[in-house]
Amino acid sequence: EPAEPSQRALRLSERCVALCAGHYSAWHFRRRVLDALGERADWRGELAWVADVASRSAKNYQLWFHRRAVAAKVAESEPAERPDLLALELDATEDTFAETDAKNHHAWAHRQWALGVLGDGAPAWRAELEVTRELIEDDVRNNSAWNHRALAVRMMHCAQPCEGGVAGGGGRLRYDRSAPLPDAVLAEETEVAAAAVRKAPHAETGWCYLRGLYAPIGGRVALGAPGCPARALCLEALGKDANNVHALELLLDCEEARGGATADGWRRLAEVDPMRARYYDHRRRAASC
Repeated sequence: EPAEPSQRALRLSERCVALCAGHYSAWHFRRRVLDALGERADWRGELAWVADVASRSAKNYQLWFHRRAVAAKVAESEPAERPDLLALELDATEDTFAETDAKNHHAWAHRQWALGVLGDGAPAWRAELEVTRELIEDDVRNNSAWNHRALAVRMMHCAQPCEGGVAGGGGRLRYDRSAPLPDAVLAEETEVAAAAVRKAPHAETGWCYLRGLYAPIGGRVALGAPGCPARALCLEALGKDANNVHALELLLDCEEARGGATADGWRRLAEVDPMRARYYDHRRRAASC
């Protein structure tokens, strides 16, 4: 325990954090003081204090780690309040997205933790589709929002319950990254990606999301399926701009999955995108084997 578990010790750590928000020892000391205070600790009040610090230093990793630890303590002591606590944590991340940076990695990681530990499983993740849709409409290059949407879709449709969580929460899920999505979901998410690549054909984010839908970890079989929408979108984009690097690369992946010869295509891509010429040369040689 700290030498003095007191309000004075908390004020000291508060002063240290104000001087240097990245001082991990100050954050760790503060958690030790709160733990040592026992029933006298105001964990709810601590969440409000962290929110105030976040308004000035939202990209601080220590801040979000501290908030996670505090939220877990609140959930353990107030299990019946888990839904309200989840809403509070989601609001905290949305405030960061709106006020500082919609791509804040630490805020997104905290949001995923809150959904996984405090949420009620798939229903909690379903609401994330609208959140990410709005953020992507605001900035189609928001790779964090795309990544979160991909996770939400798979947590809704490809996940199984697993042990863990705080306060006996039943929201912990684990999903199979190679599991195929239901056809209806795949069609709906394809439309989301299609709207993005039509809006910003040279933005890599929409193309990456499209690739992830049809080529999840574990294989690219779906890319070679007859009538694959990803291939059609590539051809549509290349019809407007034959030098669209992202469309051309995904099209070549589709052709490889179909068993087609792509050596000339990889040479073409190396000419269009010389920065990654060596990578394309590697792909060309691999396709020839």
